[in-house]
Order: sequence, then structure tokens, then C-alpha cells
Amino acid sequence: MAALLTAVVGACALAYQVSRSEPLEPNSPSNQTPATQALGQTSSPSAATGQARGPLWHGTLLFDNNGVDFDTTPPTAQLSTGIDVYDGGGNQIVTYGASHKNVAKWAIAGEPTATACAELLGLYGVNTAVYDQGTVYCVRTRGAGRIVYLKFLGPRDGAYEIEATIWPSLR
Repeated sequence: MAALLTAVVGACALAYQVSRSEPLEPNSPSNQTPATQALGQTSSPSAATGQARGPLWHGTLLFDNNGVDFDTTPPTAQLSTGIDVYDGGGNQIVTYGASHKNVAKWAIAGEPTATACAELLGLYGVNTAVYDQGTVYCVRTRGAGRIVYLKFLGPRDGAYEIEATIWPSLR
């Protein structure tokens, strides 16, 4: 029953999001659908999914065109074949590998849970998105399938400082 309800709410959210000409704005309750409100709930993910493990890592690092590999702990911000996302120029977060749709914008007030990020990625994952100061994204790593919360804090030293929280894969 819960899976059916989740599927129906997700389908409604997708139809609503596709019909909108502009993205949902954070902190605006009038722009939240029941699905986005459900994604934004901060109930314990362990109660709903059996996930008992907390974050693997939390901290700040620099984001640039060298990319970041979030499958390492701590994450590595250097050019390698293991990178998950990189700055594609023009303040674009790009997933490594054109077919990977592992980035989704979090447009709800508050920080997401690992479960909410995973659900958002399943519904709205894209390959490329524009970021700016204060923008929040959910990312799925291409190697281990880890779930990552990213907040773009601001320009620093020719790059962009980001805050990241990495959770283990929910698969």
C-alpha cells in the first residue's frame, strides 16, 4: 500500500513539475506539491527504510572543473576517472558520463535526508544543471551509488566552495 501511494504521489509530482514553466522556489509553501512536501519531511529514514547508518562524511571542499569523487572518504577533488560531478563552465554541475542522470535540484526548505534525495533523483535526475550561491543538489555517485547532499556556498580561490554530506547507497 505504501509503495502504491508513493508511486501515485511521485507520478502527480512529475506531471505537476513538467507542466510548470519555472522551477519550484525554496521556502515557498505555495509552490510545494504534496509530493515535494513529502520529500521534505525530516522523519527518520531508518524508520521508513530500515537504514540505520548515518552519514559517511560531512564537510566542505572546493568544486571546479577537475570534479569531485564522492565514492572516496573523504571525497577527492582532483581530476580522475572516478569523478562523479564537475563544473562544466558557466556554473553548471555536470555528471561524469553523458548518460548518467545523477543530479537533482533540492527546492524545498531545509536539508534533505538520504531517502528524500534518492527519491528526488529517481524522479527528476538530470545530467546537467545550473548552480549559484545557496543552491542545493542531490547527487548519486556512479560507482558505489552513494547519495550526496551538496550546497553551493560561494566562490573561493577560483572555484566554488561546497558543503557536502555523503550517505551510503540505499540500493
